[in-house]
Amino acid sequence: MRKLVFLWAVAALSLTAAEPGFLHRQGAQIVDAGGHPVTLRGTNLGNWLVPEGYMFLFENGSESRREIDAFFRDIAGPEETERPFSRKKSMTIRESDCDL
Repeated sequence: MRKLVFLWAVAALSLTAAEPGFLHRQGAQIVDAGGHPVTLRGTNLGNWLVPEGYMFLFENGSESRREIDAFFRDIAGPEETERPFSRKKSMTIRESDCDL
């Protein structure tokens, strides 16, 4: 029980004290070490470029990326399957889009 109370105390203290030099919350804003507001910008690319069954209106058919890939390879062949996905990836995001 003592260990649990200790862990909760450490967690509570670590959440309330901002480390010098780090971004932290001040009221409803995120601020830098000097207290100046910071705007964070970004996007989550997660499964953005992954085809899913609902996109093709499959009913009781292929659902996962692997199943969809196998389906198109069976009916169109490997080259024709790769072409639209490669084109989409090359046009959607580039390495320079991720430069800091």
